[in-house]
Amino acid sequence: MRPVIRTRFGRRAVPREVEDELAFHLEMRARQLMESGLTHEAAIEEARRRFGDVGEVRNTCVTYDEERLRSMNRLSIVHDIRQDLAYAVRMIRRAPAVSMIVILTLALGIGANTAIFSLINAVMLRSLPVERPSEIVRVSVHEAGPIKDGDTGNAYFTNPLWEELRDHADGFSGFAASGSMEFDLAEFFPTEIVG
Repeated sequence: MRPVIRTRFGRRAVPREVEDELAFHLEMRARQLMESGLTHEAAIEEARRRFGDVGEVRNTCVTYDEERLRSMNRLSIVHDIRQDLAYAVRMIRRAPAVSMIVILTLALGIGANTAIFSLINAVMLRSLPVERPSEIVRVSVHEAGPIKDGDTGNAYFTNPLWEELRDHADGFSGFAASGSMEFDLAEFFPTEIVG
């Protein structure tokens, strides 16, 4: 029972158990000395003298118990993994078709999640490869006049205007350009294929 409790509660219980054990041994030795005729205080003092350095014994016992606990935990983990693997192999042998479907489904799910996370990590989570990404500014041109539905009101830079900004704007340490383009697939393919 004691190893199970110790494994459950871990290293915190070891020093307390060692303290209890040492106190028990000192008390038993003091009782034996009291039976031989010594007073309670004298028996306790003699028991401590015969026992030796209590602090050193405590440290030795705690170290030994913690090493034993670590060894038991390692053996328990290895035993549990071995049991789980044996059970998994038995279940795969019992229903190989279902097992293959489950394994393929898990593989596809893990692969898809890995691919999606890699894409999101590269595009959204990582900071831009610039020296101070918090100082990036977006420059745009707004068209005069009313904004139509779905339009942001941003106009495009022409290439000569972009080159002029890049070459002569002293307030910025660098420039980069980006763009987007919308197109309709119906323009490139016959309507029978698209529709």
